[in-house]
Amino acid sequence: MERALVHKRSITYILWTGGWDSTFRIVELSRMDIIIQPVYIIDSNRVSRDYELLAMKKIISIALAAVMALS
Repeated sequence: MERALVHKRSITYILWTGGWDSTFRIVELSRMDIIIQPVYIIDSNRVSRDYELLAMKKIISIALAAVMALS
């Protein structure tokens, strides 16, 4: 009986605000053989919350378009 080899990738959690620094870190990590799990803590009192969520939505949209263009 043959056993299938399962490649387990580690999960890296990263706090993401949609800003330059955390987005750069996500891009940097995306070049590694890991699973990236961005985390955003919603704080309704945070003044920049709406801007951050909009920035993340735009970044995700651009990233998905880039991936689809490569397919």
